[in-house]
Amino acid sequence: MGNKVTITIKKNSLGRIAPLCIGSGTFDSDAEFPAFVVQEIDKQVQACPQPSQREDTGSWTGDVHQHAKLHHDTNFDQFFKRVYLAVGHYLGDVGINPHVFHYEVVRSWGTKTNLGEAISPHAHEYCSLSLVYYPFASETDIFFELANHPNEVVPGIMTSESYTSGVLSTESLDVSNTLAYTPKDDMYVIFPAKTKHYTRKSEEIEPRYSIAVDIYLTLKDSEDIESNMSPKETWRRLEDF
Repeated sequence: MGNKVTITIKKNSLGRIAPLCIGSGTFDSDAEFPAFVVQEIDKQVQACPQPSQREDTGSWTGDVHQHAKLHHDTNFDQFFKRVYLAVGHYLGDVGINPHVFHYEVVRSWGTKTNLGEAISPHAHEYCSLSLVYYPFASETDIFFELANHPNEVVPGIMTSESYTSGVLSTESLDVSNTLAYTPKDDMYVIFPAKTKHYTRKSEEIEPRYSIAVDIYLTLKDSEDIESNMSPKETWRRLEDF
């Protein structure tokens, strides 16, 4: 009983289930388009500025200022053709057949962030996918945060700050619940709309502009598929009966 016994185990590799995937790329837009985006957003801001009683720390966002229908403006048609391609690439990359779905643009709007302003943490859970486009580069990152981290054995342990404190190993940089992207010229990011995302207060003198697009996926044919939304053409409003 007093002798020490050496105990060994054989460890298998980790199994992984559906890690969060953020897609990104560039739109190869016409040279004039980024400047056009800035011009159009500035027009909207001038027409509908922030309410004077509001604390001026939040970015201007068109979705709450009667400007959430860029997809109905023909000047943005080439932009939304690129959005269509981006959605197909993203779905394919995460293993979803992109040809099964229609991509419905529900809302699309511009944003403008000035020095000291930020976009608070939020998600667009009513939709399937969200896409954000940046006409020009910005030093202000966009952050994505994974809620209810499946491997968070201790509450709060999987935050990015845990790398600094030594709680998380820097040899495992992909286990944090937070991921940051630094915008580049003509860059887009696309992600599940239920993903919480935000920016921190801008430290840039020049404003930062972006376009946000919310997309809802509906089936092209729901004959043999029960779990997804039927084609919009098959819907009927109750007040029409």
